[in-house]
Amino acid sequence: MKKTVQTIVSEKLIELIEKSAEWKRPFKLSGQKSATSGSIYKGVNQFMLSLESACKGYNSDQWITPAQIKANGGCILKGERSSIIVYYLITYKRGAGKAMSENDFIRVHGEKPTRHEIAYCAPRFYKVFNLEQVANLPEKLIDVQDETNQHEVIESAEDFINGLGAQIQMQPGQACYYPSLDKVCLPPMNDFISNESYYSVAFHELVHWTGHPDRLNRDLHNMFGSPDYAKEELVAETGAAFLCAEFGIESTIENSAAYLKSWLKALKNDVNFVLKAMTQSQKAVDYLLETAKKEAPVLA
Repeated sequence: MKKTVQTIVSEKLIELIEKSAEWKRPFKLSGQKSATSGSIYKGVNQFMLSLESACKGYNSDQWITPAQIKANGGCILKGERSSIIVYYLITYKRGAGKAMSENDFIRVHGEKPTRHEIAYCAPRFYKVFNLEQVANLPEKLIDVQDETNQHEVIESAEDFINGLGAQIQMQPGQACYYPSLDKVCLPPMNDFISNESYYSVAFHELVHWTGHPDRLNRDLHNMFGSPDYAKEELVAETGAAFLCAEFGIESTIENSAAYLKSWLKALKNDVNFVLKAMTQSQKAVDYLLETAKKEAPVLA
C-alpha cells in the first residue's frame, strides 16, 4: 500500500527526533532568590514570586524583607507594596524536654530530630520586596550581570522582534509565554550559550504569542503532555527554525529535535499531526513577518 504524504513526513520527523541526542537547556537555570543569602526559593514561594515578577515586570530575581532593607540602610520606594513568602515555624521536643528549634535540638542532643519529635508546626509568612522596589542598598546585595557570555546582537533579528509590538520581559531562568498576561518572558541574552540559542528561544515564544485570541487564535490552554499541547510545541519549535533560517541564524535544529522527543507519542498516534502543525507554524511565521513589516518605520 502506497504511503501518504502525511505518513512520509511524519515518519521522517520521528526518525530525526529519535536519532537526536538529549535536549540541552540553552540558558542558565536560576530562579527567584533571597538577596541576602542567595538561597533559591522553592515550591509555592518560587511559583508565587515568579508570577508576581512577571505580572509587575520586574527584571530582578532578588527579594528582601523589610527588616533586611532597614539593616542594610535601604528604603522602600514610595507607593510600593510587598509580596509574601510562606515558611513553616517548626519546633522539636524529645521526651519530657522542652520544645526548641532544630539548631538548638542538634546542639543539645547531638543529632537531628526525627519527624516524630515535631512538637509544633504552623505556616507563617514574610513580607518581601523585589530589589527594584528598594533604593539605597549596598552594591554587595545586588547581582552583577554575568559577563562570561558577551554575545553579539543580530540587528535584523532585533529589528524584527522590536517591530512586533510584543510585550517582552527579561526574566533570568525563565523562557515562556503567559497567555493571560499576553507577555513573553526571556532570560537575558548573556545567560544563553550563544546568540543563536537566544534568538531561537525568543522566536519559539513569539510563535506562541501569535496564538492569542486577538491574533491567530490557537488554543493555548491545553494540559501539559496532551496531544494538543504537543502540537503547539511542535508549531512553536518548527516556527522558530523557520525564523532562524529567515534571518540567517545558524540552525539549532538538533536541539529542537531533542526537545521534541517529549512529544513522540502524539506524533506516532496521528500521521496528520505533523502537517497540521507545520501549516499552523507557517501561518504563525507569516503573521510575525507581516506584523513586523507593518510596524516598521517608514524611512524618508
